[in-house]
Amino acid sequence: MRTLRDLWMIQTKPGPTGEFHYVLLLNPNAAMEWMRGQKMVQDGIYSRFIDRLMEVGAFGEIEAVHEVWKAQAEANSIAAAVAAAAAEPAAPKEIPAPPVAG
Repeated sequence: MRTLRDLWMIQTKPGPTGEFHYVLLLNPNAAMEWMRGQKMVQDGIYSRFIDRLMEVGAFGEIEAVHEVWKAQAEANSIAAAVAAAAAEPAAPKEIPAPPVAG
């Protein structure tokens, strides 16, 4: 079970019966794509995997996974920029010159 969790095949939450009380089975195509990104899958195996996805009409799942990951990366970048901006000291405000009496 730990290996499946480490390979992104499942997600787990502890509960009354232990570490694996709640188990969520993830999309194995997404898990395979994640493993590919981690260099855990050989090129030949990955090529056969992609060929099979195309044969069964599931390649769109991989494209959807990439879109989700891209959106998450953009959201993380925005959050990091906001956090960095919040951490910067505020620039001193300029005091306006007094009005000129005329």
